Amino acid sequence: MSEDQEESFKAPEFKLQRQFSKPGYHGSSSASLSFLWGLPQIKALLDGFSAPKIPVPWLDKMVVRVPPVVAKNSAEAAVFNFNWLSATGSGIFIASLIAGLGMGYSFAGLARVYWQTLKLVRFSLLTISAMLAIGFTTRYSGLDATLGLAFAKLVSSTRSSARC
Repeated sequence: MSEDQEESFKAPEFKLQRQFSKPGYHGSSSASLSFLWGLPQIKALLDGFSAPKIPVPWLDKMVVRVPPVVAKNSAEAAVFNFNWLSATGSGIFIASLIAGLGMGYSFAGLARVYWQTLKLVRFSLLTISAMLAIGFTTRYSGLDATLGLAFAKLVSSTRSSARC
């Protein structure tokens, strides 16, 4: 591999403005905040402040699950739960703000680093969003139920043929 090719594979470098005032302190406080954010009681408290549930027009209650997927016919709810405050990412973001300020970054410095990071992971975020979209599409199109029934039949036929 040539030196030019090696240069293109190097990860971007982020330089810290200052050293930690107390090594490990900011990391442990951030980890503690992230842990607390995941507790069901804290999530319920935060959802009490703001967690709107938005029905998806032309989809909510329009898809009906029928036997043999479910015991009796039931309409599938399509409701977007916008729990932005209790979401794990919000806790991580607040923890990173606390840690960044503790390391001596200014708000402008933090914004620059966040922007650089967003540019770096933009394709990963797009891929994750696309995978979530595929998951919802397979759910509301009935593909998940069809595949589930097919795999269940395959497993049951494999077990019955293994007994012979």
